Amino acid sequence: FVLNADLSAFQPSEWTVAGIDAKLNDIYEDLEANVTKIYKRRDLHLFFDLAFYSVLYAQFQGKLTKGWIDCLCIGDAGQGKSEASSRLIGHYRAGSRIDTKRASVAGLLGGISEADKRRWIRWGAIPLNDRRLAVLEEVKGMAPEALATLTDMRSSGIAEITKIESARTNARTRLIWLSNPRSDRKLCTYNYGVDAVRELIGTPEDIRRFDMVIAVASGDVGYDILNQTEEQRTSCPHYYTSELSSHLLMWAWSRNENQIKILPEAEHEILAAATRMSETFSSACPIVEPSDQRLKILRLAIAIACRTFSTEDGINVIVRRCHVETIERYLNKIYASNALGYLAFSQAQMNEGKLQQIDVVTAALRELPNAGSTIQAMVETEAITAQLIVDCTEWLKDRASEFLGLLVRNQALKSLRRGGYRKTAAFIELLKQMDRTALPNETLRMKESKGEL
Repeated sequence: FVLNADLSAFQPSEWTVAGIDAKLNDIYEDLEANVTKIYKRRDLHLFFDLAFYSVLYAQFQGKLTKGWIDCLCIGDAGQGKSEASSRLIGHYRAGSRIDTKRASVAGLLGGISEADKRRWIRWGAIPLNDRRLAVLEEVKGMAPEALATLTDMRSSGIAEITKIESARTNARTRLIWLSNPRSDRKLCTYNYGVDAVRELIGTPEDIRRFDMVIAVASGDVGYDILNQTEEQRTSCPHYYTSELSSHLLMWAWSRNENQIKILPEAEHEILAAATRMSETFSSACPIVEPSDQRLKILRLAIAIACRTFSTEDGINVIVRRCHVETIERYLNKIYASNALGYLAFSQAQMNEGKLQQIDVVTAALRELPNAGSTIQAMVETEAITAQLIVDCTEWLKDRASEFLGLLVRNQALKSLRRGGYRKTAAFIELLKQMDRTALPNETLRMKESKGEL
């Protein structure tokens, strides 16, 4: 690739968060009006762009690090996911769409073909798009087990088939996953939008591979905006043409790891932002995972540096502190949205580490009939039920239910869909501590005779 166009139009007026915001708003006002026709979804436009403008590799902390982005957009039907991504593919003149609803694992990864007693490897759509971008549509049509077969390829960038014939090839493909919730429910019917992500993807290790996740829900954009006529919409000159945008994209895609320059203050900010986000968001749904959040922020910061043509010589990409700050603010915004609810989910998960009225809970446990045996049984069982408490304490069921209610109100137990309750992390720790002490094992009759009940 040879840079032979003036791309300074993509640069902000100043290298600050406010400057980058102003430039992105200018770009997306143009794209909304003249390309995608999807209005008031600028977070979604930036989401797609961060995947498009990501690089293959970068040097970070003395190591060669993956740079291409793998991201998920989940949402209700009719929110512009597919249309915006398709129109951007045409505008940027790069990328391809893959309908995964009818795709097999062999169609995505690869498999062995046989004819006339001869076998050969036929690679799937993802390896065939190595160094490019693929939009995976209708992901809910794939079984979670099928998704799990792609785990290693997504992280390593290597597609491998190990059967009668074995082969390996590169699969460094930028991936944008698009899907409705697997159950066809609206996002607003889930306690948290991340529950729809967990239902769709399945295992935590597959969720963790996503560099970012966004949710778009029905009602995010008002009906008055959706139903405007073309005359009512504000017209916008088309400065960021397909030719210029395609040239910028090819410039980003042609940068190698030695051409990515991360300023020292940007590196410091990447680590600080990763720490802040790890403290804010729970890894129970590992969209933010403390062990690799710094690398996710790194990839996204490089992508937005490329999107804003951050260079001084037209060769090297300069990742500045303002790029990292912009990414951190953007991720916090989409994760705190009502549609995804990742922040609210994280706060609820972190509450599991804290018992309410711990003295009251401890006293109630000590006063149980057969306290030693009952606590030991609660430590050893996965699901706590009223019948378990009845069997251990000899209480009537009403009294056992009152005791469980006390534990639920104090964040010791959470209800299970299949019935019964699971113990929170803080309650498990308390039970283990009490199980190691010598607790009295007085029966119900003994306590009644002493007037304790």
